[in-house]
Amino acid sequence: MDDVLRYEGTRALVTGAASGMGAATASILAELGAEVHGLDIQDGDGSLDNLHRCDLGDPEAIDSVVEVVGGPIDSLFNCAGLPTTAPDRQVMLVNFCGHRHLTERVIPLMAPGGSIAFISSVAGMGWIVNAASMLAFVAQPDFAAGETWLDANPDPWTGNGYVCSKEAINTYVAWRGFQLAP
Repeated sequence: MDDVLRYEGTRALVTGAASGMGAATASILAELGAEVHGLDIQDGDGSLDNLHRCDLGDPEAIDSVVEVVGGPIDSLFNCAGLPTTAPDRQVMLVNFCGHRHLTERVIPLMAPGGSIAFISSVAGMGWIVNAASMLAFVAQPDFAAGETWLDANPDPWTGNGYVCSKEAINTYVAWRGFQLAP
C-alpha cells in the first residue's frame, strides 16, 4: 500500500455534503479517489457528481436514498446538522434521530473493515456526565421510537436541543461502537 490515506476503489456516504464541513469532507474524499455519495437537504454547487436530496428529519427520505445508493459502503461520514437557532425538536430529530436512522440502515451495507464517523461539537463535551440518562433516548430502536421518546420526555432537551443532540451523538458512538467492534 503506497498511501494509507487513499480511498481508491471505495464508496463513501457523506451527509451535509452541499456545504461546510460536509462539502469539505466530500471534496477531500473525492480527491483521495473515493466514489462519493453526498446527502443534503440543499442543492450543492455542482462539484459533487452524486448529491442526493435528503431530509434527515424524514426517515422515509433516508430509506429512499439508502435504497438508491445501495451497497457496499466503505465509509459513512455524518457531517450534517442543524444549528442552535433551529427549533429544538427539529434539531434533535435531524442531528441525532436522522443520523442514527441512516447509520443503522447503512451498517448492513458496509464492507468489512468499514468506518463510521460523526461530527459532534464542543457543545457535547458533557455527554459522559449525562450518559446514563441519555442512554434511555439513544437506545430507542428506531426513528419513530426516538420521536415518541422526545414527545414523552421534553424536559431534558427543550431549550437545549443542540447540546442534547451532540451529547446523544457522543453517547451513541460510545454505546454502539462497542457493539460493532470486531
